[in-house]
Amino acid sequence: MSADLNKLIKAFKRRNITCEVVPDRAAALKRMQELIKPGQSVNFTGCKTAHQCGMHQWLRETAEENNFTLYDPYRPGIDWPERIEINKKGILADWLLTGANAITKAGEIVNLDGTSNRVSAIGFGPS
Repeated sequence: MSADLNKLIKAFKRRNITCEVVPDRAAALKRMQELIKPGQSVNFTGCKTAHQCGMHQWLRETAEENNFTLYDPYRPGIDWPERIEINKKGILADWLLTGANAITKAGEIVNLDGTSNRVSAIGFGPS
């Protein structure tokens, strides 16, 4: 692990942010599969990393068998008013799949958000 990454992990700890480092997309998906338990709820945002790791696909494909409640405003055929309602309900989900626009060396997470579905859920939501 690089010295810069070690410094960032320490900065996160000072801010009470838990950080886990995985080597690749497959490991990230496997870790999420371990963390998200049957019966829990998951809120999707437009996080490209979660999508590229296969997290969205896995959740959609296994939602019924795992009794997941998915707040997925990106399903085909959803209009804007329905998307807003899904985003509102998803704020209190057990899990939020999201990303960051930037992370500073001091451990500050920077997010810009067009509809506030990410920043409101980050600040107020997931347990």
